[in-house]
Amino acid sequence: MEIPDDVVDCAHRIGKITNYKGKQNRQMIVKLTTWRHRTMIFRARKNNQKYKVRLDLTARRREILQDANKLLNSNMESFAFADVNCRLCWYNCGVYKYFESLDDLWNFF
Repeated sequence: MEIPDDVVDCAHRIGKITNYKGKQNRQMIVKLTTWRHRTMIFRARKNNQKYKVRLDLTARRREILQDANKLLNSNMESFAFADVNCRLCWYNCGVYKYFESLDDLWNFF
């Protein structure tokens, strides 16, 4: 996937160098200037398995998401996840609802 240089606002490598299939790899953080290109990257990751793209949730939002999934773990039809815009979302039987805290999630029941 080609990304124009003017779309990349900031990029730098992090972590240790690892070997994967005989090649040296290193994680990278990239900040993009447009949402359109960011969304294109998230959609393209399904077609290209050699690149791994993860959302960067804050510690507080990651904790809320983990607690929500623990809460919903008993019910196999519903689960919580973060969409490509890092919004927390609850899914239940074809219905999607966004939440910001566990109190918001409790209001759906």
